[in-house]
Amino acid sequence: IGALKHEVLHLVLGHPLREKDFSQIRLFHLAADLVVNQYLSAEHIPIHTLSLHELPELNLPPFRSIDFYYQELETAWNKTL
Repeated sequence: IGALKHEVLHLVLGHPLREKDFSQIRLFHLAADLVVNQYLSAEHIPIHTLSLHELPELNLPPFRSIDFYYQELETAWNKTL
């Protein structure tokens, strides 16, 4: 049930239509998961998806846009290079 809710939220929020707007597809998917997983209870979050509590070092605020999370992830990624 959790995985179904997760995927429906991606559709409702229009994430499949936004993929082409982002240069790093993997970061896009991670940012999208950060968005949708906030609307699910802990037991409904699918395994192998990312949630805010798994990135405490980034201190990401809740309920921001996919664009916001993508930018934050991209910035963090570029610091590791």
